[in-house]
Amino acid sequence: MIEIGGETGIYFSLAKCCKPKAGERIKALLTKRKGASVHSEDCKTIKKLLEKSPERIISATWKEQK
Repeated sequence: MIEIGGETGIYFSLAKCCKPKAGERIKALLTKRKGASVHSEDCKTIKKLLEKSPERIISATWKEQK
């Protein structure tokens, strides 16, 4: 499970460019039609988007399911 912006239950997909894995530090890009796209913090794509559109990047963390 992934918590995005402090919330769970938000529709998301894992980015194909960096393929984030459980336990990695991640960030989420808010998309216009597909919820959030989750990227590794080290992803080149998310770093470029952070410069271009910082308002669309929000915090994300992996959460253990109980």
